[in-house]
Amino acid sequence: MTRAVVSNRSAAVVLSAAALLAGPVDAQERQRPNNLFTASGFTVRYADTPERAAHLRSLPADKLAVRRKDGKTWYVYADPRGCNCAYVGTPEAYATYRAGGPGAPVIDGGGPPPRYVQELEQSIDDDGSVLEPGSSLGTFFDQD
Repeated sequence: MTRAVVSNRSAAVVLSAAALLAGPVDAQERQRPNNLFTASGFTVRYADTPERAAHLRSLPADKLAVRRKDGKTWYVYADPRGCNCAYVGTPEAYATYRAGGPGAPVIDGGGPPPRYVQELEQSIDDDGSVLEPGSSLGTFFDQD
């Protein structure tokens, strides 16, 4: 019986040590989401700090938001339940997304965007917010 207890304790110690060595997964070790946003050129910004978590919560969840900072327009899609991140894109990335992704065929001079894009566009939150340095959404636009 003592031998079984020692074996169980040894296994528990080994598992605990492995968990400690693995540690938390940082942003560089995370698997980057592979979806139409990332394929179109949107950058993934994880809510990996308390400030970014607060910023993610301040964005409309599962909606595309248009924001402006330093004279530039940004498209931001908050995905708090999926990747706990925001996808941040330029107008060029958004145009690629709207066309159905990179390499999407152009039919009859372009035509309407795919249905899923039309649905997303109907929910765009463009409150005209201008992001100034130190604004509540600014850290999602900062480079890591």
